[in-house]
Amino acid sequence: MSEKSSIKALIIDDSKQARKLLRLMLIELANDFQVIGEAEDAEKGLRLIKNEHPDVAFLDIEMPGKSGIQLAEQISQLQLKTKIVFTTAYNEYAIKAFRLSAVDYLLKPIQENQLIEATEK
Repeated sequence: MSEKSSIKALIIDDSKQARKLLRLMLIELANDFQVIGEAEDAEKGLRLIKNEHPDVAFLDIEMPGKSGIQLAEQISQLQLKTKIVFTTAYNEYAIKAFRLSAVDYLLKPIQENQLIEATEK
């Protein structure tokens, strides 16, 4: 697969284990995705998004400090082109997430078929 056709992805989650698992799932299930960075909080995530210009960011919602929802609002306000896929253990944020034009909303533990569907979007 040529490098220029890969989809650049960031993973933003306060859980190191969750980041590692999602990275491994993307490597295994979505060959055209390239994880170009990871962050453990929204502030570092926003800096990465501004610097790396990823095609998609996988965002946890419940993080210390700023939430993934607040980060998605900033991404929208700044008119950054990064698409958002929320990855969370909480289903109560789904409506708000989709109002922020999220591509998908994956509940943890993330199921392989749901991740594949999200990456195809």
